[in-house]
Amino acid sequence: MLAEEKSKERCGPAQWEGRTYSWYPMAHLQAVTNISYDYKNQQAAFSVASWKGSKDTGDFESKHYKVVIRFDDQKLFYVDRESNNCTVRTITHEMRKSCVPEEAKQMRSLTIGARLDADLFLWKKSWKEHTAKFAMTITDKNVPIMLKFESERFSGIHEYYDLSKGIEDDHVFDTPAEDSCVDISKDHIKRGLTEEHDFQPHLLMMF
Repeated sequence: MLAEEKSKERCGPAQWEGRTYSWYPMAHLQAVTNISYDYKNQQAAFSVASWKGSKDTGDFESKHYKVVIRFDDQKLFYVDRESNNCTVRTITHEMRKSCVPEEAKQMRSLTIGARLDADLFLWKKSWKEHTAKFAMTITDKNVPIMLKFESERFSGIHEYYDLSKGIEDDHVFDTPAEDSCVDISKDHIKRGLTEEHDFQPHLLMMF
């Protein structure tokens, strides 16, 4: 039976780790990401292997990089795994809790496979001139399964797996010394969220 009731608070733990497979069809981009989410200490880390294009057509491109966000210090670090080059920029937003948004509507309950009970939520979010639609499937134990989103300019799917509670190793949040990284804060204000390592972490923290 369909339902359109406001969701009750559906949140994951304050500290968790896991992996996602992501596909952005409009950008012809795919990625596998290791996520470490630490709301308790206001930090998050993302180790990403991404690829786009095709070897058959000769436009294949791959990247390996790490993003660490320290919300208390208002800093985002980007480290290229291949060159070891590092950039840093200032951020102004707060870390969001790992929850289904309050404005989300629970559309239906379903069973995946033989016995996995889950719920489907839908919501919209606007940024300046664009609006995106989101759909998330989450188990009755508040474990995310899939997040889909779509707008006129961008779309994507995230599939979550290997999720576990807690942080196994705090060194995942280590970064190079800030003075060894190039500060791109001013340049970033002019560009907006145009780079893969800008939008990927924020979308993965939708839950």
